[in-house]
Amino acid sequence: MDSVNVRSIHALHDLRSDLARFSGDAQDAINIIAQDILRTRDWLAERQVQCQAECRRREGLAQQAARALERCQTSGRSDSRSAPNCTRQQEALRQTLSDLRATQTELQQVRQWMERVDAAAQKAVQQMKKLEAVLHQEVPKGMAVLERAEGILAGYTATTLPNLGIEGSFAVTVLSALASEQAISLDQDISVQSRSVILPDLPFQDAKGQQLVMRLYPSNNQYFLRVFKQELHPTPPERPAIGDAGYANLSFEPEQNRIHLQDILVPDTYREAGIGSYLLEQTEEICRQVGVEEIYGDAPDNATTIAWYQRRGYELRNDGREIYKEFAFEAVGG
Repeated sequence: MDSVNVRSIHALHDLRSDLARFSGDAQDAINIIAQDILRTRDWLAERQVQCQAECRRREGLAQQAARALERCQTSGRSDSRSAPNCTRQQEALRQTLSDLRATQTELQQVRQWMERVDAAAQKAVQQMKKLEAVLHQEVPKGMAVLERAEGILAGYTATTLPNLGIEGSFAVTVLSALASEQAISLDQDISVQSRSVILPDLPFQDAKGQQLVMRLYPSNNQYFLRVFKQELHPTPPERPAIGDAGYANLSFEPEQNRIHLQDILVPDTYREAGIGSYLLEQTEEICRQVGVEEIYGDAPDNATTIAWYQRRGYELRNDGREIYKEFAFEAVGG
């Protein structure tokens, strides 16, 4: 699972501001494009009317020039020894016919461009409608999620000591909780849960000799395991801080009678000291007390961690996308 720095929650605020700015800029661009399409279509329609009127005018001029040439050619007397000179009338007819053909060509081109613009505009309007649907529906939802996630993370970091450089995939957990409407509130009673779990604080020494303590924070169907360094936290905080030496987040799913291991993480400076094993052992103790049939979660993205789970009895399913472990605990009444 990817690591993020909890001190970077201001990035959520910046992202939300950028998203709002993008939404406004995108809507402005849509409006400008729509106006350009209308202006282009109106100009072509106006030009078509002008070309049609010009064609009619030049057709009239051509007819007049043809009649003038005909009169010139028939103006000589029958006994005249020389034909009349109609060069001027012939040139006038040639010029009016040339002008008429030019106008007819322009009219044809205008009609072709109107067809092309209409076809392109139809595709553009369809795409803009899709974008507007995203801007009006999905973007506000995303901004609401970011705002709530920012508030939750701010609440969590407010309960931790500053400048600890704590890292973890907690942002993923927060967004997952938001999506399932199970986000924890710092004001709610963290002692309430659908199935009682009792795990006393567990002081222990890891393989590197560091003095640590693990505490469980239950909340409705959520269970938050946190590992603190005793030097920094002589007494674990009353609210579920991030856990500077490691943490695990679990969600009880009563209908399926299983627990979802949302994530389990140990910071780099605390790894290779058995903390992950302690967290997994206590996670399975929660499963035992709740009486679920299985625990499952997203499969890690590296073979080493997958092998670590498999040594502890976990298996893969769903084409390797999930890990799980089945239990034969006696069911606990709700």
